[in-house]
Amino acid sequence: MKEIASEFGVPVKGIRSLIRTLDILPDRVWDKRALVIDEATYAKIKAYADDLITLPETIAITGVPGHIFRQLVKQGFAHEIWGMTTGGTWGPRYLATEVQQLVDRRRAFVPAGVASETRTLNGYAKQQGSSEGEILARTLCGELVPAAVDKSRNGLRALYY
Repeated sequence: MKEIASEFGVPVKGIRSLIRTLDILPDRVWDKRALVIDEATYAKIKAYADDLITLPETIAITGVPGHIFRQLVKQGFAHEIWGMTTGGTWGPRYLATEVQQLVDRRRAFVPAGVASETRTLNGYAKQQGSSEGEILARTLCGELVPAAVDKSRNGLRALYY
């Protein structure tokens, strides 16, 4: 564990958090002092570690502010990994592929083209007296279906209701 942590430049607790959160080693094999990790598992950990992004980086993918994305994470739509520092910055990390799949999965089933009677995510949330996070959570659960998607906008902000 210490070798992997020093190679990635992160604390040991960050590697442990990554392994625990993503359930990389369901059958843990313990040595006297540390977790024994084989080459295949090491490659998997390295791939996940290289795919981690910060909360501000999720904005470019999702199109929504960080505090709204954190609401979706708390409801279980993405994994949040703590303890993995990059460039000296602390805070939660997210898997870029998981965030991209979250957006693509919802945008794929919505027809393109925006009608005049549809509203943006923000406009619909205000009309309903709700927050954008609640509207997105209902959308991702399948309770609410967007009417259209604007292909010129990125992420979840492109959804119209």
